[in-house]
Parts: sequence; structure tokens; C-alpha cells
Amino acid sequence: MTNKTIDTRRSLVSLRRGKGLVDAETALRGAASVADYAVSASRASGRMDASGALTTVGMRGLIGGMLGQAREAGRARFDGAAHLNDIMQRLAVARSHTPEGRLDDKSIGLTGSDRRDSTNPNAALAFARDLEYMTNEILREEGPVLSAKRLFQVDSSMPAGAKTYSIQKISHSGGMRFWKAGEGVPLVDVGRDKRSMQIAHAVIGMETDFFESQSDAYAGFNRFAEKVRASRQATAEFENIVFWRGAESHKLFGLLNFPWTKRIKLASALSTPTTDAQFETQAQLLSGFLNDIADRNPGMNMQVRIVWAPSISRQVAQSRQPSTQKSLLERFREDNPSVVQIDEAPELQAAGPGGEDGILVLPVGESAPVLVQPVPYTLLPVQNSNYGLTQTMAGYIAIGGARYKEALRSTVVWADRA
Repeated sequence: MTNKTIDTRRSLVSLRRGKGLVDAETALRGAASVADYAVSASRASGRMDASGALTTVGMRGLIGGMLGQAREAGRARFDGAAHLNDIMQRLAVARSHTPEGRLDDKSIGLTGSDRRDSTNPNAALAFARDLEYMTNEILREEGPVLSAKRLFQVDSSMPAGAKTYSIQKISHSGGMRFWKAGEGVPLVDVGRDKRSMQIAHAVIGMETDFFESQSDAYAGFNRFAEKVRASRQATAEFENIVFWRGAESHKLFGLLNFPWTKRIKLASALSTPTTDAQFETQAQLLSGFLNDIADRNPGMNMQVRIVWAPSISRQVAQSRQPSTQKSLLERFREDNPSVVQIDEAPELQAAGPGGEDGILVLPVGESAPVLVQPVPYTLLPVQNSNYGLTQTMAGYIAIGGARYKEALRSTVVWADRA
């Protein structure tokens, strides 16, 4: 074998087809076909040790020679990675020329400390990630229950560019009396109060990275869509707080701090009755704030809507008169036929200045309060930075808080619970 000379270049060139050279893939197969002879020739050139095992230098020479011949003979662009599998098959043939039938650590020159492990390198190996099954189910964090837009209508009639809007309050004074000479005629007067409300802009942003997006695409994860979802959720929570509590530093008023709306506190705490007398006391306590509103608005249509905290709703529904088992809620509806609707709002739980639960008494129909939002959640165009490697997108809203159309007929009631 040492006297036999193999000219691999001439062997490859002889594979020409027509007027042009063969393509890279065919050239590589030609180079691989002479791998056996290259191994034999390496024995004489010192690329195999005395035991007949292929040395590291011999391996490098074998692969390098094959790739070099393929690049020189091939006309098309050469992609070594695409043909690596074929090269490894040739190495498998080279293993058959060693005495043990394989290229072990000793032949290559590696020790256990060089490998940094104690695993047999030729044993079958399954990684934990290979055995993991990925379900299609996605678990998401649940956000808080938001009730403002569920319970009240949104007013978007104001133009997007408006910075303020105003509300006027008109009051009358004076009355008629019998004529008496020398006392003159009583005069009526009109009072006018005007309050200016702010329309504020709130913003939120998200950022994506080009390389991060590539990794997400490979992993099948749409990070940008999740960021949009997160920004929408954050916006909804922000809106809900402003609609209920306002933001007085920005001249925004909510359902609970709107000017001209009367605020009262129940004379005593709501409790669970154990006797008929206690039940009667609780029934009168609940009806008391409705009587107060009727006294302030004599002769007016008093159909009202009640919105109260879930804790009050549960207590009123579960409290019963011992003798009849009638619930406090049933008694409340019987005593107050003007109440045409009752709803719950978690935002009224412990919302009072001293941690009291809240009750809203509101007019129904066209006089009901509305939520002012000239511009809902809107995404702005993508902005590129850092040579296009970073994309930033902002979302914004224009919000004006809440507006009572009939503030004088609306009441916020704070109630302690025993």
C-alpha cells in the first residue's frame, strides 16, 4: 500500500461532465470515495501511529483534504455543513482500519479529565429535553375584575384634541309669598357654578429586539403579541382606577370623588340579625339613605339603581328574619319599589375613607353617569432604533374620568359591617 500513489485531484477532475465541471455535491462524493485510499496512504506518511490507529493530525488531514479537493473541483458554491453527514460516514469506514475497530479516546489523545465527564462516549444518550412533551395549553395570570365599563356607558363624543371640558351647575333660590303693602316683592335668584374637567393622556410602551424575535420565532413563541396583550391589560386596569377614583392631581374625577355628589355614612354598622327586632333595625337602616335622597329631591322621579360592594350584597342576601325566613334583600325591595336595578362592584369593597364598604345610589336612564374617554386604547406606529435592531411601539388613551349628569340625585353611601 505504501508504494501505491493516489492522485485524488486527477481522480476528481476525471469526473467532468460535458464542458463544465461537476457540481460541489458530486465532487464531494468523489472525494469521499477515495477516503479509503487516503487512510492507507496516511499509514506511510505518519498520520497513523504504530498501532495502526488514526491520529488527530491524520483526522484533520483526511477531512481537510476531502474538503479542499471538493472546493477546487466543484463549480457551485460549497456548503460543508450540508454534507457533514457524508463525511461522518467516511470516518466510520476509517474506524474499521483500527485494530479495535473504532477510534477510542486513546487513539484521539483524549483523557477522562479532557472530556470533563465519566460517560462512555459511544453509549446511547438521550437528553432530558428530548423526552419532554410540550402541551399546547398556556397558563396566564388572571387580572382583577374590572367593572366600570361593564356597569356604565362610555362617552366618546368629545374630540380627541380637546384638553378640557366643563360642567355647569345651576341653582335657584327665592319663593313667592302673599302680598302685603310696604313689604315689597320677593325676588328669585339664579346661581351658576362652573367646574372645568381635564382630559389627560396616558401612555404605555413595548420594545422588541431583532435577535430576540428570531429566537422566539424558532421557539414558536410570539413575544410581541404577548406584550400587546400585557399592555392592553395594564391599560384596562389603569382606566378602571381612574373611572372609579379619579386622579385629582390631573383634575380627573371618578364615580367616588365627583364634585356635587352627596356622601353620607350609615348611622350604624350592618350586622347579621338574630332576632326579629334586629332584623327590623337593619331594614330601616338600609332604607334610610333612600329616604334621604327623596327628601332632597321632592316630586322628582325617584327610580334609582343601586351598586354596592359584594360583601354587602352577600350579607343582605344571607341575613334572614328568624320568624319568617325572609331575607333582608327581599325586605329591602318590598320597602323600596323605586329601586329598579341592583349590581355589584368589587371596587366598592373597603373603598371608603376609613375602609368602609360603598353603596352608590344612581338615577337610571339618560341621567345615569357616564365614563369620559375621547380616545380608547390606540397603538401608535412602530419606531425603529439602533440601526433597525430595536423596535418600540407605544399605546395611549385620552381619558376624562367619570361625569354625573344628575349629581344632585346621586349619593355615595359608606357602610361599616359588624
